[in-house]
Amino acid sequence: MATFAVLSGDLVTNVIVADTLENAELATNSVCIEYTEDNHAGIGYSYDAKSGKFTRPAETTDPVK
Repeated sequence: MATFAVLSGDLVTNVIVADTLENAELATNSVCIEYTEDNHAGIGYSYDAKSGKFTRPAETTDPVK
C-alpha cells in the first residue's frame, strides 16, 4: 500500500491509501501523486510539478476577540 495526494489543479484536496497509482486515480477520478515521509502531503498543501515537491500552506493566525 502507498499514500497518495489527490489533486485539484496544484492543490491537495484529499489524501488516500491505495495499492497502486492507477487504483488511486480510478477511485478518485482525479490526478494523484504518491507522497512519502520525506516529501509529505496533506489537505491544503500545494504541489509543484516541476520540482515534484509538496508545500505546506502558510499558517494564519486570527486575532482573539
